[in-house]
Amino acid sequence: MTKDTDKQPESKQPDGIDFEKAQQMTVGEAARAEADMKAGITEEDGVLDRYIKQHRDEVTAEKFDTKVAELEQLDTASLDEFIEKKKQELQELEEIEAQSQKEETASSEEVPQPPVEETPVIDEIEVTPLVKNEAKEEVAQEEIVLSPEENFVEEDNQKRSRHIVWGGLIVLVLAIIAFCFTWFSNNKNQTTSTSTSSTTKTSTSTSSSTSAKAAKEANSAFTKAYDAFFTDNTQTALKNSQFDQLSDLKTKLDALKNTSYYKAAKGKYDSLEAQIKAIQVVNAKFDSARVVDGSQTDATVKSDANFDDLASSTLNTGNSTLDKLLQAAVTDGRAQLTSAQETAAQAATSADTTTQSAAATDTTQAQASTDSTQATSGQTVSAASSYGITNYDPAILQRNRSRVPYDFSKIADSSNSAWTFNPGVLEKILEISRQRGYITGNNFILERVNIINGNGYYNMFKPDGTYLFSINDKTGYFVGNAAGRSDALDY
Repeated sequence: MTKDTDKQPESKQPDGIDFEKAQQMTVGEAARAEADMKAGITEEDGVLDRYIKQHRDEVTAEKFDTKVAELEQLDTASLDEFIEKKKQELQELEEIEAQSQKEETASSEEVPQPPVEETPVIDEIEVTPLVKNEAKEEVAQEEIVLSPEENFVEEDNQKRSRHIVWGGLIVLVLAIIAFCFTWFSNNKNQTTSTSTSSTTKTSTSTSSSTSAKAAKEANSAFTKAYDAFFTDNTQTALKNSQFDQLSDLKTKLDALKNTSYYKAAKGKYDSLEAQIKAIQVVNAKFDSARVVDGSQTDATVKSDANFDDLASSTLNTGNSTLDKLLQAAVTDGRAQLTSAQETAAQAATSADTTTQSAAATDTTQAQASTDSTQATSGQTVSAASSYGITNYDPAILQRNRSRVPYDFSKIADSSNSAWTFNPGVLEKILEISRQRGYITGNNFILERVNIINGNGYYNMFKPDGTYLFSINDKTGYFVGNAAGRSDALDY
């Protein structure tokens, strides 16, 4: 019987593991062998093929071509974490292998050789009478018994070498993936950044170009409107007809805000506004516009014009030509006022003189009549009082300015008790007049004027005949012609 016919068919477990090999494997080796069988690993598979079959899901999930979309969203930090994780798994795998090797070595030393009856192949071998063949069978038997241990050590060394090689391959693959990812991301980011930057620059350039064009057009509109306010290119003489367009110019100025033209335009507008205001203020002092289109007219100053209320800042506009024109208009206006006042004063003086002359004649006539009447009765009566200056020329008195009308018939009634001052009334009035500077000492003229409602009224004059006020000798009420005095008398 040959060796082949004597040897029974190899018995396998349902999962395909060789029964003889399974008997010679440790628990860890059996578990790994079973996992390899499930993964479809064969003895012809290399290290890389084994890893890919053992980690098929991970490799598939991490393939570069299936992860392009995800890589676009990953950042370098996520990739670094992935590489670090794989390194840790590799180190843990090496530690587990080393620990398994120690355990299996210890187990192989402690577990006795399996008995002869448990190895069916050995029990069924028939011993031939040939000594030479028997020796060969013993050698073969010996080799069969010792080969598993030797194979285990050798296989363990090979596995360790494979782990090292595989670890290097993993690191290399991860490094390649990292490089590809980094290059891809940088290239994409650079492309995106370049595109975005180009788009932004183009948009900004277009926007800036549009804004610059709009600002230039707005400035041109302002300049054109501003130039329209002047009569010529020197821009020293303003057109009065354009003054109402100042608000429109302000609108055009506002359109230049946030542009490089605004500051210069604002300066022009402020200066123009000040010049227009000065012209309008001065022209308001005359019955018609005095300064028109850079020239003076023959307008007449208003009788109530007051040039003292013009501030120096108003007449100093910064336009020297206009400032000289305004000063000339003010000077002429003052001159017109002075001339008008002098003319009025002369007319008043002439009228006073005429009135006073007529009044003096009437007084003389009345006095003569009174003296004649009273002479019959032996009494002496005078139209003047006995207070103050008694020797004066009646013609110098401003009787026409009296607040109380003269009644010479009442004046002739010199004995009427109405002419008598109540105690202290005249003294009080004289004291006030001295304090106010109307008179000094007893240098005044006091003249009877009228009797109304039983009260005698006197007029007080300065020594030169200037009218001061009219007095009620009973109540002490007196009132003159000074501005602000009440027109109401006490009768």
